[in-house]
Amino acid sequence: MNHNQFFEFLKKWREYKKYPPASGWPSEIVWGGTFWKNIKRLHEFTASNNHEYETSFFYVEGDIISTVPFKGEKEQVVSRHRLKVEFVPAKGDFYNRQIIVDGKVIKSESIKQAKIPSKINAGFLFNAHSHPVHFLPDKKTKTYGFFSAMDINSLISSGVMVSGLVTDEFWLVAKTDKVVSQIGEVGVEMLQNVSDQAYAGDKYLEDVIKNQMKDWGLVFYRTQFGHRLHRVI
Repeated sequence: MNHNQFFEFLKKWREYKKYPPASGWPSEIVWGGTFWKNIKRLHEFTASNNHEYETSFFYVEGDIISTVPFKGEKEQVVSRHRLKVEFVPAKGDFYNRQIIVDGKVIKSESIKQAKIPSKINAGFLFNAHSHPVHFLPDKKTKTYGFFSAMDINSLISSGVMVSGLVTDEFWLVAKTDKVVSQIGEVGVEMLQNVSDQAYAGDKYLEDVIKNQMKDWGLVFYRTQFGHRLHRVI
């Protein structure tokens, strides 16, 4: 599934006001445009000062639009963004299509009045945040944590369907129609265990996620920067 199809998929289920079944989520997602450039930028910002950063991704007529990375604390960051598309009269029968995020024009292009669509195909994709590096006792080996209990609980308690995590790779978590209402104390312990194993550089991390989170009603995706996103569970 490419990013255009992924947006249509999300839009359809949002219109239904339901979450997809686990079987409905694709096995792979391919990102185009400047997506990976912006994911890497989030990683670089965090690497510069060990603070979490966040950015929101929007879809506008085939393009993926991202917000400027927002700096949070060392252990958390909160996101609030708004997207608007306007057509501003220019010379003759031309208009400027302006993509406005958080009140700032981030992209503008000229378009003939006759080509202005009656309805803009645009909307929210997901928010992604970054986690800082962790060093093993040798003080040389870099590792990273996993989604925290706060991350997962925030997703579950919100109306948002998808959330991203940037470490030295990219993770995506999404809700299904069987999503749990809360993860509880046992879930917190599970997530801490996953993060502990991730911090330790455990090469069997995907197996741990599959075994411990199979009944949560969530699907997880993972990939290295620039590659296809593949489904873990």
